[in-house]
Amino acid sequence: MAYQRFRAEHAPRATLLLVGDYRCTERYHLALRELIERRAITGIRFTGQVSEEELEACFRAASVLVTLSAHEGLCLPVLEALAAGKPAITTRYNGAADFLGEGEYGITIDEPTDIQALADALQRLCDPKQQQQFCQRIEADRVFEQVSIRRHVAELIKIYRGIRRR
Repeated sequence: MAYQRFRAEHAPRATLLLVGDYRCTERYHLALRELIERRAITGIRFTGQVSEEELEACFRAASVLVTLSAHEGLCLPVLEALAAGKPAITTRYNGAADFLGEGEYGITIDEPTDIQALADALQRLCDPKQQQQFCQRIEADRVFEQVSIRRHVAELIKIYRGIRRR
């Protein structure tokens, strides 16, 4: 696993938070837990479902968001991470990769199974100097405004009003 390699080579005290509700992916969740136990991987914490406040705390505590979906139209956690001022790592299959720009706000890897590419991306984004640069760019470009729900609602209202006037 990329996390295991990253932790062994670069950040032995790192913690991987796996946040979310596992009811829809229970078999995957159980298989993942078995794999972690079988390989004796440490530093992984499953949170289960969290409240909005707890989710915000997770983003504040995080260095980076990693989501490796192989087929997702628009992954909201990437947008939530950017709104929280955090960089993200995702795959080219994730529609939210477009929000990361050309490496300005995070890293897009080609394949979710490319362990070395993920380990390299983790090393880059968890390096304090690099992370600070990503976070400063996110803040300077006011990315949180671009991905905020308020902005999107305001844009939809404008569209609806334009249609209604016709």
